[in-house]
Amino acid sequence: TATLDIYRADIMAASSDTIVASMQYRVGAFGFLYLNRYFSPQSEETPGNMGLWDQALAIRWIKDNAMAFGGDPDLITLFGESAGGGSVSLHLLSPEMRGLFRRAILQSG
Repeated sequence: TATLDIYRADIMAASSDTIVASMQYRVGAFGFLYLNRYFSPQSEETPGNMGLWDQALAIRWIKDNAMAFGGDPDLITLFGESAGGGSVSLHLLSPEMRGLFRRAILQSG
């Protein structure tokens, strides 16, 4: 997770003109289990991938609140490492995410 000691966001923020925000999201079956086969096509229930929806909600929150932290809501860069890189690649493809970030960095994934 982004809170491990090996991910030193404080160093990045101190050595550059950067505000670093990290997020937590559901993983494993709670985050990415595909459930569509158990719901009817007319169902209002979600088919799964709640981890990606958690991330999307966090990204929207960051965009909506960036100015309160001294950031520019039009200069948001997503960064993901390993499975996070895979998530970032999916956000790049998602029409739901258009306009919520400007750049993306994928490290592995």
